[in-house]
Amino acid sequence: MKKIKAATFTHFINGFPELDLPIVLSEENLRSFSANNTPLSQILIETYIIPYEEEAGDEFTEYIPCFRIKNTINFHTIIYYKAELLKNTYIMVSFNKDGTLISSMVIGGMMVNEEHLIRSISTIEEDWKIYIVENTSLKEEEKFDPSASKAITLELLATGEIISLESKIE
Repeated sequence: MKKIKAATFTHFINGFPELDLPIVLSEENLRSFSANNTPLSQILIETYIIPYEEEAGDEFTEYIPCFRIKNTINFHTIIYYKAELLKNTYIMVSFNKDGTLISSMVIGGMMVNEEHLIRSISTIEEDWKIYIVENTSLKEEEKFDPSASKAITLELLATGEIISLESKIE
């Protein structure tokens, strides 16, 4: 009979390697996270990700561990990638040391709706500010229109809270 391992918070957090900042989050570096990081077990996803999701995924949804922010003292902040049909997002989540959620926010990704393609690229700086550039275009447009872009600034506070210094990505 096969024993099911308990989902410990330490095991979950250790699935996210600590990386040096600054770092850019785009579609290109997702390949590196996917190739170099061990996938999370289903029990860890069900225990530490799904309960805090704003929108439930389906059986085809993938969760890819990306990294953990270094030098946090009283909390852990992780970034994971949620891949769904027509919507892929980088999500930043902060937990206190015992695994209780502090804050969670989408910080980048790509979404397709009926007419539009929405893409955002994020840069997380050493001072824990997150700069996001978001662009919306019609799906059939092949050219990038910089006038359709907007800048968004978030900040990871020393408490682990993630705040918007402007407007949140929807």
